[in-house]
Order: sequence, then C-alpha cells, then structure tokens
Amino acid sequence: MKKTGKNVRCNYCGELVYKKRRDLLRYKTFYCNDDCYTKGGRTGRVPWNKNTKGVMKANRTSFKKGEHRSLETEFKKGQVSINKGKKFSDEYRKKLSRAHMGIQSGEKHPNWKGGLSKQKYPREFNQLLKDKVLRRDSVIGWDGVCQKCGRIQEHCGQLTIHHIDYNKYNNSLDNLISLCRSCNIKVNKNRDYWRNYFKERV
Repeated sequence: MKKTGKNVRCNYCGELVYKKRRDLLRYKTFYCNDDCYTKGGRTGRVPWNKNTKGVMKANRTSFKKGEHRSLETEFKKGQVSINKGKKFSDEYRKKLSRAHMGIQSGEKHPNWKGGLSKQKYPREFNQLLKDKVLRRDSVIGWDGVCQKCGRIQEHCGQLTIHHIDYNKYNNSLDNLISLCRSCNIKVNKNRDYWRNYFKERV
C-alpha cells in the first residue's frame, strides 16, 4: 500500500518523525514521543491562572453543605447505608449483576430514540469531511476547539463531529460541529435546546 504521509520535524527536539496524511491535515504541531509532547506543550504558553492570587474555589453546586434538595430526602440526613461495611461474595455480585442486566437497555432506556443509533453513517461522512469541520472550528495555533466547552483538542482528546439536527444523513457543513466526547454525550439530552443552541454558532 502506498504511503500518503511524510516525515516532519518534531516541534521540540527537531528529530524527524513520520506522520500519516490525516494527522498532517488535522494537526499543526508534531512531536516524536510523549516526553517531547509534554515539554513542547508547555513552551511559550501562558498559564490560565497567571496573576491570580489566593486559592480559587470551585463552584460545583449551588447547594451548601448540610442543605437538601427536597423535603423528600430530608429523612436521609444522618442515616448510615444498610450495606456499609458488608462484603458480598462473588456469587452474590454475579446474581446482582444478572438481575440488573437489561433494566435500562433498548426501549427501556429514557434516552431511547427508536433505534436511531443502529443506523449506519453514509459514505460522505468520511475523514475528509470531518477534517474540514475541524479546520473550520480551529483557532490559530491550536488543532481544534470544542464548540460547547471551549477546550482545545490537545487538552480534551480527539474531537468528534456532531450532527446539529441529529440526522446522520444531513452532512452539510452548516449541520456539523466539533465537540469533545464529553460534550457530545451531554447534548444527546434536551435535543431541541441544543439544536437551536448550535444553529446560532455555525
């Protein structure tokens, strides 16, 4: 099979390294190993918390310690789980696993959409099309950016291409958008909201 890639210089040490064509289209920086990737990724980068003093506290929830979401859960305050400290045998765990198997699979799952996930993607939804979307959604100096959370591909892993109207056969560029895997999972809920949200951003 004919090779379509080429040798490029490592952005950190300068050593030649072979990269495939799809990587050449997708990335702007290349490294020969993990060590160079780690060191090179830090060079010239401004820390996100530069000039920030003190400890930043994460605002993960609007609920304060000791508060409860509803009166229905108030009775649980101070209770200890009946299973705390218990050790279950392997046989019991297998029985428990079999008992729960299939409870939320297929039509029984709350996110069931009539078996749409089994539909195959058409041929035009190929790597070349995905690369076009990734390049469109990239920022100068970075490989690609998740259009929901704003994280760059280098930090959140390989970006996925999401169909805004959830139709696998509508592969026009204005119906495709780059998302990280975490955000792509999240947008499968509240589909009407996310459909309108992304239409305004393409």
